[in-house]
Amino acid sequence: MEIGVRQFWHDLRRRRYRFRQPVSLLFCILLVAWARPFLWGFVIGAGLCTAGLLLRLWASGYIRKSRVLETRGPYGLVRHPQYLGNTLVAVGGSLAVGRPLAIVAWALILYLFFVPAIRREDAKLHRRFGSAWEEWRQNTPALVPSPPFSTNPGLDLGEWSLRQCFHNGEPVWFALALLALTYVFLIGLPGF
Repeated sequence: MEIGVRQFWHDLRRRRYRFRQPVSLLFCILLVAWARPFLWGFVIGAGLCTAGLLLRLWASGYIRKSRVLETRGPYGLVRHPQYLGNTLVAVGGSLAVGRPLAIVAWALILYLFFVPAIRREDAKLHRRFGSAWEEWRQNTPALVPSPPFSTNPGLDLGEWSLRQCFHNGEPVWFALALLALTYVFLIGLPGF
């Protein structure tokens, strides 16, 4: 038991990136559990959530993890579109459930769990793809897209794959998030 506890604390200090998915899921569950939505917050938040979910869906139809340096689709805008999608979902979810201060909690989660994951994934891709990764990194920000988008060759939608999207498991998360938004809408908004 002590070895397990010691390993847990070691990983929490040195490998926080391993906890990004369970912490994100817990954050979302707590948001829904403490929902106190108001109409305009819900409308704006649901829109941001939907944008984040669609971005994640878009990215998952391209990414073939560790086999190919993906630079098409949303990977032509940012190197980590899934994490940008997570952030849009978290910020939107915070607004949709009427807890805008939860955005501060998400910022802390992003910093503690996702920034180390970004660094680790970038280092892994750099080792695997070398100069191709370096060129991509120079032209593509990690998390926040920057103009000009019109000259970005990665916006071609022709290579997106529904099969790859399902392989990456994204439709399940998409459906769960939409169910959570529907639940908040049905039980939380007065007058509906």
